[in-house]
Amino acid sequence: EEVEAIFAQQEADKAYYKRTAEEERRQKEEAKAREEEERRQKEEERRQKEQALEQAREARIKLARLLLRTGMSAKDAALEAGLSEEELKKME
Repeated sequence: EEVEAIFAQQEADKAYYKRTAEEERRQKEEAKAREEEERRQKEEERRQKEQALEQAREARIKLARLLLRTGMSAKDAALEAGLSEEELKKME
C-alpha cells in the first residue's frame, strides 16, 4: 500500500512537472509572438515614414520645377521648395 502511494505521488509529480513545462513553453511562444509582432509593426511604421518622406520630397521637386518654368531663378526656386541648389541642379 505504501509503495502504491509512492508510485501515485511520483505519477502526480510527473504530471505536475509536465504541465509546468508546457505552460513555460506556451508562455515563451507567446512572448516570441509578441516580440515578432512588435518588430513587424516597427518595420511597417519605418516603411510608412520613408514613403511619406519620399512623397514630400517628390512634391518639393514638382514645386521647384514649376517655379523654374515660371521664370524664377534656380536659387529662389530651391529656397522656396526647400531644396538645396545642388538638388535642383541634379534635376535639370
